[in-house]
Amino acid sequence: MSLASIHLRVDAVKFKIGDETDRALSTTLVHELVLCKESFDRFTYFARINIMGRRDKLIKIKCHDAYASFLHHLYEFYVGCIKRDCINTQNIDNITLDKVHASVQRSVPESESSLASFYEKYHLFIHLLYDSGQWLWTVKDVETHDWKAIEEFDLAVHG
Repeated sequence: MSLASIHLRVDAVKFKIGDETDRALSTTLVHELVLCKESFDRFTYFARINIMGRRDKLIKIKCHDAYASFLHHLYEFYVGCIKRDCINTQNIDNITLDKVHASVQRSVPESESSLASFYEKYHLFIHLLYDSGQWLWTVKDVETHDWKAIEEFDLAVHG
């Protein structure tokens, strides 16, 4: 799910820090960072298994998927940060923001946009972005945020 579809169900609007839209956007940022951390933890788990010699296809697929998910959530987190910094929920055009993770060619071996190529070229920088995001948006207590969409889903699952 994208940043816009999880919590923030409003048209592009300017907002003020602390208002309802800002609180919804802040919860979305926390959600993206929680998912980003979970994806990164899964990636490091499967990468470690792979490095230790268990290189079956399922481990490789799970490692690839976890890293792609990590990039997706990190990307959505920073899109939200930019929107919050601009104090506007308007979508950012592709000229301003390139969706590297959404490339269809990421699964083509030796492609310039493959996930392997991206990892080799940018992982250190991406990890710095990840660490910076965690340092700036530490999630100490997820219970303090208003998780409307997640609570709604939880009730639907419980029936």
